[in-house]
Amino acid sequence: MPVDKLPLAVLEIALLLMASFALADLPRPEDVLRQGVKRLSLTEHVRLNWPLQEVSFPLEFADGECRERSIILVAPDGKPMAFQLSAVTYHAGGQFVKSARIHFLSSLAAGESKTFGVYYGSRADDAGDRSNLAQPVLTDLAVKPVDAATLELSNGKIGLRVANGKAQYQPAQLSVDVPAPIIAVRGPDGAWRGRGYLDTWWRVLGYETTVTAGPIFAEVRTTYHFERGKTYSVCVRLVDQMDYAHVEEQMDLGPRCTFVFDCSAGFAPDRLGLTTAGSNVVPRQLNYFDDVLQARLNVFTQYTQLFDFRDALGVYQEEGARDFVGLFIHNPGEWTRIKVNTIECWERRQMGDD
Repeated sequence: MPVDKLPLAVLEIALLLMASFALADLPRPEDVLRQGVKRLSLTEHVRLNWPLQEVSFPLEFADGECRERSIILVAPDGKPMAFQLSAVTYHAGGQFVKSARIHFLSSLAAGESKTFGVYYGSRADDAGDRSNLAQPVLTDLAVKPVDAATLELSNGKIGLRVANGKAQYQPAQLSVDVPAPIIAVRGPDGAWRGRGYLDTWWRVLGYETTVTAGPIFAEVRTTYHFERGKTYSVCVRLVDQMDYAHVEEQMDLGPRCTFVFDCSAGFAPDRLGLTTAGSNVVPRQLNYFDDVLQARLNVFTQYTQLFDFRDALGVYQEEGARDFVGLFIHNPGEWTRIKVNTIECWERRQMGDD
């Protein structure tokens, strides 16, 4: 999903949460000496309890008003909060921020209102000088290289290993032999499971990655280049404190070109779990008797759902750690060719070394 949009789990913030620059008083920490403040308000109108998740607001500043490193986000209780900026633009000269989007985490109870403060300053000693406030709030979101071709994203709950860096291949390589957009996943027990790979008709000429790392979200976008000018771009996004990751794909590879995640690597799942419209998981035993399609989610069937009740599929072990490795369809309105795009779970015949 685009970086500057809210998760569908809250639908569109313009519909559900009254987002505005409120005039209500906001507690101001004694040690915040910034000159200006913008107040951001969240109000819940549909009598639902919203769990902790990422929210974002646009910000605009007049020329000479705000230096980027002066910005501080303060919670309704007056305490500083972790935040992240994206889509930052500057006035002529590049010293002062013109616009940005601020991202942070918040929950909201039914009927609740919260007001947050964005403090900022224009003085030169505001920029880069946070000595008049406690150290910037840290989170457990981390991005670190595993090797030249692998990057690890983690947030204390889950982890993902993804492609890293860039490469060019001469001759072109089979898609299964290049680093995948998701190589492996880690659950709360710390064990790495699965093996991701691309299964395409076309050979790969090379790939490159771009990385965004911050305290609220980390993003890795990998673009693969194929023969005949074909491309596949995938963005993997992990948010602090969330136990799932967002994956956004764009491609022109044609049919029967897929990303495959083989759950048998480091994992021995014996159950397929299905949910429908947010219901509890319905288990189905996996027997590994034959190569057979066990379940399919079609994007089109999700399109009319109002509150993002997720049809999901995944695999897990009946005994042991009970980690669930699965996928759900997100933001169906942004998918193209929704009648033919699917997520499938195939059970393959058990091999001798399984």
